[in-house]
Amino acid sequence: MKYMPFVVIAYALIVLIGGMVGFAKAHSWPSIIMGTITAILLICAAIAMMNNLTLGFFSAAGITFLLSIFFMYRFLQSFHFMPGGLMAIISIATFVILLAAKIKS
Repeated sequence: MKYMPFVVIAYALIVLIGGMVGFAKAHSWPSIIMGTITAILLICAAIAMMNNLTLGFFSAAGITFLLSIFFMYRFLQSFHFMPGGLMAIISIATFVILLAAKIKS
């Protein structure tokens, strides 16, 4: 379980970079704003996880779950793998890793 905060931080960086790319390519303000906000929330959750706070795990899992649903919805709207499909896969994988680590501990 000690590696989980680093998984969440890596996921937060992927979300942040995705928001930046969305802004750079399509001048999408919602992409950069929501990418930044969710990345900050995920990093806060990872810090809480490092301090052994249960709230950190549930926050990270909840945000990751919501992002999984959002990106799956975006993929199903357009059927374009980039960015919705890729981010859905990464989000679902991160959520499954979080759950597996929680069940294992």
